[in-house]
Amino acid sequence: MASNKDEKPIEALAKLKSFLEDQIDELEAKLAEYKEFIKAIDLFLVKTSLKTADQLTKPGEAATIREIKDNTGNILGKLEIDDNKIVFTPSSNIKISLKSPSLQSFFVPKVLEKYRVEDENIMKKKALDEKALFKYKIEEEGSTLKRILIENYRESSRLREIERALRWTIIKAVS
Repeated sequence: MASNKDEKPIEALAKLKSFLEDQIDELEAKLAEYKEFIKAIDLFLVKTSLKTADQLTKPGEAATIREIKDNTGNILGKLEIDDNKIVFTPSSNIKISLKSPSLQSFFVPKVLEKYRVEDENIMKKKALDEKALFKYKIEEEGSTLKRILIENYRESSRLREIERALRWTIIKAVS
């Protein structure tokens, strides 16, 4: 039988455990609430920040051009980026098969289709206009990739993911 002296630390630890569990429950509830606030803010921003094509590109304003390079510095292609559109064009010395597994099994379904489906779901909730839906088109020349056109990427996080995934896809397709 445990003595009274042994029971006090055990009792204190049990109370501490209970207190910590309560704190965790409260924090998880707050976190869920904050996530809902973020969703509501995102929906509001999407609704209010849609711009017309004239507003996106001002006369004389050039698109940003970024080179996509492999790990050794070879230029694989270029990205032309503006507020609404991304155009990827492979370098003339690079031939990318449209049947490339990295393109067909990764980039198209896991990146491009993912964003297209996300936007369709947002549109169904009436939080996004059909004109602002994520769209893409893969242009071909024979059985090789000529260029990829992406419209309405809307978010810088999407741009970063598209650029990162595209680089990986092209490196895998040409190696």
